[in-house]
Amino acid sequence: MTDPSVTVNGDHVPLTGVATHTTALDWLRGRGLTGAKEGCAEGECGACSVLVARPGTTSPTEWTAINACLVPVAALDGQELVTSEGLGSSDDLHPVQQELAVRGGSQCGYCTPGFVCSLAAEYYRPSREATAETCDHEHGPNGVDLHALSGNLCRCTGYRPIRDAAYALGAPEADDAFAARQQQPPPEPRPTRIAVDGAEFVRPETLTEALDLITEWPEAQVVAGSTDWGVEVNIRGRRAPLVV
Repeated sequence: MTDPSVTVNGDHVPLTGVATHTTALDWLRGRGLTGAKEGCAEGECGACSVLVARPGTTSPTEWTAINACLVPVAALDGQELVTSEGLGSSDDLHPVQQELAVRGGSQCGYCTPGFVCSLAAEYYRPSREATAETCDHEHGPNGVDLHALSGNLCRCTGYRPIRDAAYALGAPEADDAFAARQQQPPPEPRPTRIAVDGAEFVRPETLTEALDLITEWPEAQVVAGSTDWGVEVNIRGRRAPLVV
């Protein structure tokens, strides 16, 4: 079994010694990537949004925005993450960051990195350009679907400048590395076993192995999207001895 690790902003980072209940958000912030914020710790505000490379429907890979506050980082073993810091820098803004900046789409800034990541996922959606010019109250002339931002909350700007920034986005440039990545195969899911301080996280390789584990350990916490257990971890301090 391969040693657990995650690729973050192009860097290969091991998960050695990481507690099994550690969320992706806490892990990222602990590594100094503090763009993603904890707002609600319940997956409702989107301040913690990051991008993950996932199998696509109209391209081999698609960038998908997820709530990093809910997902155990162990569940991202073998996967690729991009945070707002990885999209661009103050010296070289990503187009999404540029439009949000020049159109006043950021005020206190707390929610902005989450909006950046969610809007970037929509910016790179392969079918976006095919729906351009079908403008209505939910879609811009550039094909941007405002539902892509429905999981992100902002209490300062009133959303209008954020919408304006979304609708101002053009197509990715020909040399855009994130667009090019979508034409390559997605990361393969791989079996994972992490044991730290008496707790264990296991991603079985087969359904039979998963059923055997659950039969042997009926008290195991079974996790899919982690929208329930993630809240239990954050709000109630729940720590499962075995997560499958």
